[in-house]
This record gives sequence, structure tokens and C-alpha cells, in this order.
Amino acid sequence: MAKRIIVVFGLSVVAGQRHLEAFSQRLGNDPDVELTIVRSKDEFTPALVRAALAEKVNGFVISFRHPGNGACEPLALLADSTVPIVALSHCPEFDRRPHDIAIVNDNREIGRLAASHLLATKRCASYAYLHDPFRSRWSADRFAGFSGELGANGQRCAELDSAEALLRLPKPIGVFANNDDAARSVLAFCRANGLSAPD
Repeated sequence: MAKRIIVVFGLSVVAGQRHLEAFSQRLGNDPDVELTIVRSKDEFTPALVRAALAEKVNGFVISFRHPGNGACEPLALLADSTVPIVALSHCPEFDRRPHDIAIVNDNREIGRLAASHLLATKRCASYAYLHDPFRSRWSADRFAGFSGELGANGQRCAELDSAEALLRLPKPIGVFANNDDAARSVLAFCRANGLSAPD
């Protein structure tokens, strides 16, 4: 009997699309695994989780941005269950489940490396970090690594909640957006407002 795994990936973001592609390549053709793909947060409902738990699903693989503004009911239901979970991003609901697998980025190091790269160009008059809308923990960690490295090199970092604030900063600006999707929106904003930006 095939193992049934529910795969929850936020496909509106680049990371979710990449995770799904890699996951499907690895397990998609395995006859011993039946994958059920949940493509968005809208599909990831309490009813889906309850039904999967009642059907004795073998596990969940979850990769989407936590809303950051309180509990997510489907995640809370999973946290109270005994079904195995692999989380490809930080979900606070699972903090009390140490037996599960969490694969997370070193967000401070990501921020530090971004700052090191921009500093090495020696072309920036100012630096900025674009937060995610919820000021999530992972975004705060990326900002801490980014601003910390800049500070260690005598530079300041502007904190932005929207790309519009770029218009007020000295050019050229070294911008670190919180993720790929935010970076695309920054590039689109720059182009729409006559600011040159690399591809």
C-alpha cells in the first residue's frame, strides 16, 4: 500500500515552486508514494487537515510563509496531532514538536552574505532592507544579519516597508529584499519610476 503524503506548498512564491519541482522529481514517480499537492493557503483548510488525519495520512510536507499575524488553524490542528511533519520553513506551531523535521535557512547568514556582496561592489551610496509585510521572525533575522554586517563596516541600513521609500534614499542604493518575490516587486517599482536596476 502506497504511503500518502500531503504536500502543502505556497506556489505563488518562487521558493514554493522550486520546492515542489524538486520534491516531485524525487518522489513523484515512486509507486510507493501517493502525493496530494495543496497549491495554496486557500486550499490548506482545517477541513482538509481533519479529513487527512481521519484517513490516517502518513505525513505532511509543508512549505509556505507563515502569516505571522497569529495562529494558522490548519497548522495548529497538525501540531496537536501525531502525524509526521517535515516543515521547509519555520512554523511556530510546531515548536513544541521536537520529533518532527524542520529544514530552515540560516537567515542571519543570508543577510550577512547579501551585505558582504553589496559592500564588495563599492558602488552604493546607501543601503536598504525591505521587510516582509508581517515582520516575520525570518525576515527580522535577515535584517539583523544584513544591518549587522553593514554596521561592522561603518554603513547604515534603512528599514523599508515598501519600495516607495527608495525614492528618498541617496542613489545608488544597495537593496536587500526579504525574498525573491519582494525583489521582483522592487525591480518592477524601480523600472516604473525611472530608477535603473540590474536584471
